[in-house]
Amino acid sequence: MEYLILIGFILALVVPLIAVFYSKSSETTTQVNTQQAHALGQKIADTAESVYYLGQPSKLEFRANVPDNINSVTFTNKAIIFVMDVSPGTTDIVVPTTVNLTGTMSITPGVHMITVENRGGYVFVNST
Repeated sequence: MEYLILIGFILALVVPLIAVFYSKSSETTTQVNTQQAHALGQKIADTAESVYYLGQPSKLEFRANVPDNINSVTFTNKAIIFVMDVSPGTTDIVVPTTVNLTGTMSITPGVHMITVENRGGYVFVNST
């Protein structure tokens, strides 16, 4: 009988600790992914501005890690928008730039080669 009480007491302490650990782990993963997406957007924006001001036909390539949980990447006129899954829903990460952007980018997590090319009045971004 004493063993059952002891096991019940231990479970009463361990189960909440596991729940707190899982919650904090999930929050940390979300924060890391959003920071990686913002850093990737900033790297693309900085490279696009460099390529634009170097003039046509400038082109630069770099490797970058695409984080998990990205639903879409949109290149608007002067911004890069990442839509990401987070715990309560989705969030938009917007990285502004001073040049017109267009292009496509893979949302598959992992390392990709990103090409940034000046095409006259705009900069084209592509990933493989």
